[in-house]
Amino acid sequence: MPPFDLKQQKALSDEFRRMEDEWFSKWQNIQIEGYLVDVDDFSGGRIHVDRNASERTIQRIYWQSLDRHLANGIHRAMERWDVETAHYPEEQRRLALVDLSEVLRHHVKRVGEKARQVHYRLPDIPEILSRSYCESFVSTATTEINRLEKAHLTLLDGMISAQKAQPPPAPQPKASVMRRFNAFLYEWKGVIGLVTAVIGVIGMVFKLLGFV
Repeated sequence: MPPFDLKQQKALSDEFRRMEDEWFSKWQNIQIEGYLVDVDDFSGGRIHVDRNASERTIQRIYWQSLDRHLANGIHRAMERWDVETAHYPEEQRRLALVDLSEVLRHHVKRVGEKARQVHYRLPDIPEILSRSYCESFVSTATTEINRLEKAHLTLLDGMISAQKAQPPPAPQPKASVMRRFNAFLYEWKGVIGLVTAVIGVIGMVFKLLGFV
């Protein structure tokens, strides 16, 4: 699994524990006389409700808040994938996306099961109704994950196909020995000319001195 997905997996695990401690635990106590549920509504506000609220109101607030929580989390995870894997090769980005989508689907099921367990403890909620709400909740979030995954995969697969369709660069012909020798002479012609002149002067001096 790519480093991004390992980091995201840990982040979702931490988020689930936070939800257990700070959100679900409050709803579990709603049956206590005089207890007021005070939790995040995941849209910038707070929920304040007690056992005296109608069954319909409690159900609506509970599940709509959870829907927002998962939708926000799914989109944040996909946005982080888009930014943090931007430097990855396209094939590796694709792998990271597929792994992330699977991690998100597992997270949705985990949250859904916890939500069902707590929902069953709300006032006058039969178990069969809790199961029905949970299935709809999980299905909605999973559908959104699948939609985003498919959209990103379509773009990535198009980019990968385009890259593979490009012809490889033509190999550069190797220069012949004579061509390399001529190139050497051209690049060093100033130095070679100077050396030749020096040798000529030395020869003339030797000739004048009678050494030749």
